[in-house]
Amino acid sequence: MRKTAVLVLILILIASIGSASSTNYEWDGAWEGVITLPGQPLDVVVRLSKSDGELTGEMDIPLQGALAIPLTNVRTDSMSLAFELTGIPGDPVVSVQWDSDAGYAAGTFSQSEMEFPIRLEPKETDASVDETRAQEDTLAELRVYIEEMLAAWDVPGAAVGIVHRGDVLLAEGFGTRSVDEDLPVSRDTVFAIGSSTKAFTTASVALMVDEGRLQWDTTVLDYLPWFRLKNQEAMHKATLRDLALHRTGLGRHDLAWYGQELPREEHIRNMAHLDFALEFRQQYLYNNYGYTTLGYLAGHAAGSDWETLVQTRLLDPLGMYRTSFTVQDLVDDNNAARPYALRQGEVVSMAYRELSTMGPAGSINSSVEDMLAWVSLFLQRGETTDQQILSPLSVHQLTQPQMALPTAGYPEIRFSNYALGWMIDDYRGDLMVHHGGNIDGFSALVSMLPYENLGVVVLTNLNNSPLAAIVTYRIIDELRQRDPVDWNARIQQQVDLMPEDLMQPPRKIEDTVPSRGLNEMVGHYEHPAYGRAVVRHDEAADALCLTWRGIDIPLHHWHYDVFAVRFPNIAVEGQFPVHFISGVDGYVRGLEIPLDSSVDPIHFVVTADPDAFSSETLERYTGNYEVMGTRLHIRLRDDTLFMEIGGQGAVKLVPERGARFAIPDLPGGAVEFIVDNGKPTRLLLTQPNGTFEAFRMDE
Repeated sequence: MRKTAVLVLILILIASIGSASSTNYEWDGAWEGVITLPGQPLDVVVRLSKSDGELTGEMDIPLQGALAIPLTNVRTDSMSLAFELTGIPGDPVVSVQWDSDAGYAAGTFSQSEMEFPIRLEPKETDASVDETRAQEDTLAELRVYIEEMLAAWDVPGAAVGIVHRGDVLLAEGFGTRSVDEDLPVSRDTVFAIGSSTKAFTTASVALMVDEGRLQWDTTVLDYLPWFRLKNQEAMHKATLRDLALHRTGLGRHDLAWYGQELPREEHIRNMAHLDFALEFRQQYLYNNYGYTTLGYLAGHAAGSDWETLVQTRLLDPLGMYRTSFTVQDLVDDNNAARPYALRQGEVVSMAYRELSTMGPAGSINSSVEDMLAWVSLFLQRGETTDQQILSPLSVHQLTQPQMALPTAGYPEIRFSNYALGWMIDDYRGDLMVHHGGNIDGFSALVSMLPYENLGVVVLTNLNNSPLAAIVTYRIIDELRQRDPVDWNARIQQQVDLMPEDLMQPPRKIEDTVPSRGLNEMVGHYEHPAYGRAVVRHDEAADALCLTWRGIDIPLHHWHYDVFAVRFPNIAVEGQFPVHFISGVDGYVRGLEIPLDSSVDPIHFVVTADPDAFSSETLERYTGNYEVMGTRLHIRLRDDTLFMEIGGQGAVKLVPERGARFAIPDLPGGAVEFIVDNGKPTRLLLTQPNGTFEAFRMDE
């Protein structure tokens, strides 16, 4: 009787065990484990999710660079799991069994008729699963918010990326990259990033500093003996660090290089002709010329040029293969964003702005995915998975506050500084490293919270748009689990208070006329850095027209000798006053335009029309003239006119305008030939003591 009872008990236990094992294990979730290969264990991550009772998933093998491999034919049987890997040679199959005592699943990884042990352990606790799901909900909400902001700010398209603790949480496109063609933005769409380029330039200098080829605190003059500035103290003392921190005092002068494609060295040489707005190291004043100079120096130190240095030492190691340097690269790319601007409430197309010769200040084009790799380099202190690209010391130097900036007055931003190619803020208690970029038709913002290992990239294709900042702050607030600040409302309020035209002429005095005929203002005007401007008379419209940088622009009379001009298709909206300036002799001697608000108006001096002073034209002025019994002899030598007065020797005549020539050796002196019926018959000689008429003598 006792034996029978024991036997029944054993049968009951066996039945109980069998019943328990027939219940399927809940496999959905994340698993991490290892495939034990001979001499080379491979770490793996498996992610499974259930939908309508069916399991789907993907697998990562990070060491082999294989990420998100789709799982197919996923099946469970009792407490076992099996699946196949798609697109992998050898048709791999994974089969594991859950071991409740050990707390993991173990089995085999089969490939090409070979089998290797594999073990998988649950990666996440219930709390981390909840955290992941909450993060997914946050990202879904952010996607909706981004779409709303695109509509609110009339932005055609944007690409947004987030990297957090080494994981890319988001890298997606929103809206359209081409309005006319209705083409979508993707994670690979290329945008111009403008001044976000500057961090690449300081990183290129840092590479040379790491190798001892450059030093941040050595003067520019030590590296470039021909370097010249108007401010002598700045010229002799300015270091590479001064250029990077925008503290030389040189005015911004963007319209000096804007649209003027000169060799890079010539742009740097033109700095000698640009006015200073501040004393040397007085305070921060943004300047693109300094960064062009830094890039030139870095390329020269590397024995190549800036583009080659950045490409080979930064872009290639980071796998930034969608990143480039020129407008032509954008034109040739079949997934590049088109540039747009908002004009009177309407989105209009802009032209790509070529600035390759000023490249280190802002010429880079990139995708959001590439820029996340760039941000990750700094979050990982200059290191990638297989190499140290920038030294930790250089990363520290590049991102440390070094130059105080005024704050915008928001309580969330208690201080602002400039580092080397980066801005540094305290945003709601977090150290925020960032730099924006604005170039014709594009606005970008690249940001990092180093102590939170968080990076955010927002690229847009609308000129001077605040969307990148609005979206960036919202992302940071949400991921830091704080009540978001309504930056959209704040910035909208600021924009509403701004005038549509940022540049406006002075108050107009009505019922005035120019002091001279329009033809007397016609001529060529030149500034050594800003280039040549030509004023001509449109007789059909009886109005003046200004030609500058190859564009014909109407001049509208404002008052007296001041006219107004609106430059088309440039980033600065508004009307610029053009003031014609007369000399004591009554002739127009130049014109002034306030092309840089930080300095006095830019003065263009009357200069000769190069086509009006050919050798043939000059030859007809030669001959003998007589004034008050004194003979003047005009002769031509090496395409230059000279005047001999009696036995006093020859003086050079420099073409000024029309048939008028200046006498450089005689301040205020000039010779103007009077032409009748195509032939010079007399000349007017202007000297400090008066103007005298000389008649041509018969030959």
